Amino acid sequence: MRACAKLVENRAVPRDRYADVASAVCGRLKDKTAQVRKNALDSVCALLAHNPFAPVLDPAPHELRADALQAAAVADHASTVLRDRRRAEAVLAKQEDDSVVLEEVDEAQEDALQDERDKRRVELDYHVGVLRLVHTVEASHGIIDRLARSSTAAGAGGAARVFGACRAFELPSGKTGLRAVLRLACSSHDAVKAEAARVVAAALDVQACETGSHKALEAAKRACSLIRGCGAVDLQCLEALIAAAEKAAGEKKDFERVATPKLVRALWDVAAASKVDSATRVVACRFLATCCSAVGSKVVDGPSLNDAAQFVVVDESVDCALAEALGRLVRDSKKKDLAPTCALLREALFAHDSGDGHWYGACDAV
Repeated sequence: MRACAKLVENRAVPRDRYADVASAVCGRLKDKTAQVRKNALDSVCALLAHNPFAPVLDPAPHELRADALQAAAVADHASTVLRDRRRAEAVLAKQEDDSVVLEEVDEAQEDALQDERDKRRVELDYHVGVLRLVHTVEASHGIIDRLARSSTAAGAGGAARVFGACRAFELPSGKTGLRAVLRLACSSHDAVKAEAARVVAAALDVQACETGSHKALEAAKRACSLIRGCGAVDLQCLEALIAAAEKAAGEKKDFERVATPKLVRALWDVAAASKVDSATRVVACRFLATCCSAVGSKVVDGPSLNDAAQFVVVDESVDCALAEALGRLVRDSKKKDLAPTCALLREALFAHDSGDGHWYGACDAV
């Protein structure tokens, strides 16, 4: 496995054999020996990081293009067969009747058409190679997820790195696999929690937050995408992960901070902006509430909180999900000047009693 990783890193694997190598590597993820499984996980990361295809391996556009090229190849083959048949019939007719004029063959046009067919064939091979690699890695998602639950630091940490690489290259398993990475916040191994923090920080691209406000806003949008659909358990794991990363960063350990000040600032901008859709506003506030629980009340911005609270009631209907997220922020904060916001939320909820589960959840939070 280590030799295979070296070959991949040195780009010594031919592109047409890349998927075969990936298949052999993924097959060793089920090996009985822990060291072999660890090396296989590292090799999967290397296969993605040094792949000869593209920096984005989302299969959807490649499938569309491959289908179009295959359809063009079928149509071209049918056209060629029909043309050859007409020429053969003309030759037979010429043998019976000398007055029949044979169609002249334009050699230059034929060469141009053949070149075009060759280009399409090469492009099709490229997209098929991408899809074979992606499908091979995706087929191992279940095995990698089980390794993420491993009691060994090598297995869990390696699985976290693979899911991080899948998310970086936009593979489908990168989105679902990040939930498995969040679970690693409960690991008893500091090295595993460090790896999980690095994966989450890379998914949010928190380092880019330090280079400009527009990149911080992009990271905030990724943060919203990260926790969209997260349940209570996922949020608790993320909270534990942020808390561990903050504590270790304060002790000068090799931990990646997740809730960086600029990321939190950008999330507040998203939460308070008037042009943001309601779903994004809710998840931004949920992420902020999770950060607040993990790192303390310093992440609470009173004016922005008041601005976000104005969107709890829209068109005489109450957004219970937003009220619940804001209620968590108010509840977990120790700032006395946030009491008016809590009163505003209570008034809005009681004035628009829907009586469903979301309404009761919002009331509990407020």
